[in-house]
Amino acid sequence: TFRNDPAGFSECRTRIHELFLRTRADRLQQLVGLLREALPEAEVAVVVPGESDSSVVLASVWGGDLPRLTRRVLNELATPGRYAVLNVGGAAVAVLPIIDPQGSLAAIVMARPVGALGDEGIALIFEAARLLGLNWQEVEREDTTFTSWELEARHRLDALLPGSSSAMQVLRSGLVAAAHGNEPVLICGAEGTGRTE
Repeated sequence: TFRNDPAGFSECRTRIHELFLRTRADRLQQLVGLLREALPEAEVAVVVPGESDSSVVLASVWGGDLPRLTRRVLNELATPGRYAVLNVGGAAVAVLPIIDPQGSLAAIVMARPVGALGDEGIALIFEAARLLGLNWQEVEREDTTFTSWELEARHRLDALLPGSSSAMQVLRSGLVAAAHGNEPVLICGAEGTGRTE
């Protein structure tokens, strides 16, 4: 008896594997895009846990605030094969670890709503997280998100411009993109809006 992949994720799995076969400067963005394509009703974010309960967003398709992860949750996620489902504001969020080859928690993939993911969707995201973990050093070295100053800049921007709404993510990404270029930048805004920062 021949049967099709019940969730229809075989093409997405193939494209995710191909993403790791060649060097790409935008691998994290591409991966989030592929997951969103396969799970159109879901929101997905790849984050690096920061100091206290804050996280730095590396790539996302997410609206609203990201859940804050306590140190206890992060410690639990470091256990191989474990993921969390957190109830945040009445909505369930799946939190899947990205474990590097040394066995350390390198980053996290978050996805919501859990109901739209189903078991097959969570398995697909877990597979993507495992591939990221196995290739984490290569991803850090080659993805433009990890240029020497950029991760520090993202941490500072998250502190100076708090919030994880789509507008704030676009603003922070625009600031990082402007910093990459050599063009002049005009910053406008009313007094007290943080132009100096």
